[in-house]
Order: sequence, then C-alpha cells, then structure tokens
Amino acid sequence: MEKTLCIEPLQKRFKVSVKDAYKQKRNRSYSNASPCHSAKLKQRKLCSVCDGDVETSSVVSKIIKIGKEEHLINAEALKRITEDLQGEEIKIHTILEQIPEEAEDRFEGLSYALPVPKGEGDYALLRELLKGRVMVGTAVFRNNEFEIVLTVGDDGLVRIRKLVEQSQFYDTPIAEANIEIDGELVDLCNSVLSKKTEATYDFTKFRDARAEVEERIIEDVVLHGKQPEVLPRPKEVVQDATAEKERLKALLGGNV
Repeated sequence: MEKTLCIEPLQKRFKVSVKDAYKQKRNRSYSNASPCHSAKLKQRKLCSVCDGDVETSSVVSKIIKIGKEEHLINAEALKRITEDLQGEEIKIHTILEQIPEEAEDRFEGLSYALPVPKGEGDYALLRELLKGRVMVGTAVFRNNEFEIVLTVGDDGLVRIRKLVEQSQFYDTPIAEANIEIDGELVDLCNSVLSKKTEATYDFTKFRDARAEVEERIIEDVVLHGKQPEVLPRPKEVVQDATAEKERLKALLGGNV
C-alpha cells in the first residue's frame, strides 16, 4: 500500500510503499466432525428472536452500541466511514537520537517503507535523513491507529515499527531487587557463560520444526494407525548449593 510520509518538523512529504515484514502465521485448526456422518459441521446464522435461518447475502445492517443501547446502521455506510478514516498519511511529529527503552517494550509489528516507482531520489534523501536519528509519529494500519517509530538499517531499508498503546499493557510486574545471592555461585555461572559465549549467531536459520513434527505424528495416527509416542517430561532436579557449585565446576572442566 502507498502512504505519504509527512515529516512535520521539516514540513516535507515523501511517498513510500509500505509492506509488512512478516508473513501471516498459519494457525492450525481441526474441524469438528458430526457424530452421524463424520462430516464437517456447518455453521448456521440464526435470528436471535425467531431462530429463523439468515443468509449472509441478505444482511444489510450492522448493530452498533452507543452507551448502553444498540442501534442499526447501514453496512455500506459503516464501511464508507471506516474507509474514510483509514488515512494514507504517516505523520512524523518528534525527532530523537535513539529509541527509548520503554518504546522497545511496546514493539508490535514491523513493516518496510520502500521507494515508489520513480521515487528513488526522495527515498535516498529520506534514508540519509534517518541516519543517526529516530522519528516518532502516527499512522493507520487496517483501521487501527498506531504510534510508530521510523528508523533505517545498515541495509538501507527504512523500517516502521508499530507500538502497542499503553492501555493494552497489563500492570507492570514487580520483581524483588534486593535479594542476597551467593557470590561464588554467581562467579561460577558467569565463568560458564563466558566460556560458552559465541561471537555471532545466525537468526535466519530458525524454522518452526514443532509444526512439522505435529503434522507427521497426526499423519502416522490417521494413515497408519500408529500410536503417538509419549515423550517423558524432564524431571526437575533440585540440588543444594554445594552440589550446584560442583556441577558448574565440572562444566568448566574442573579448572577452577
């Protein structure tokens, strides 16, 4: 989708093409089967007053709630209202040097702002203006308004991060900070972690193997009558402090 990026402090507009970074995750679901014919169950739409069957094509009104009362509104009129409010403009109102920590806790989704046809020059300028800066603004995506953060990566792609609004957060949990910890235990744990620390990690290699395993087990049950193997759950072993320290020393090869 195309949107106009308006940097209000600069009073300048850029046309960009916005594309989601993530494919929609496929939710696996399994339909219920009728006990009489082992067929998929149909979903019927019934009037809540007379229990009469209603065809979807005959529905022309929607029910909205204003205060405590319900009212009817024409479905097409409601659609026009929501489409008019969709908005094509991304409004940038604040310029920062870096992303605040509290904003990172609220990241919801990632989109890319890409150049539009014949707009490569403007895109190059936008990319240059974002170097060493973070821009904050608002934008509408799928009928919902979001606060957004605009940045540019080392790859030259402009990124839009949507933020969850504060009202959607649970109350911040409280963690006890002043707890006395065994200093030797901390040192041993840090030594093991330092020894195991890698220089880098390739996040692109991950794939959801669990979904494939689930599908394979289900196919074995359905097609071959094979009973699924129940894997034993690992048992939690609680060790005293001395035994735990000896275990950590063993991980270090005994060179402690």
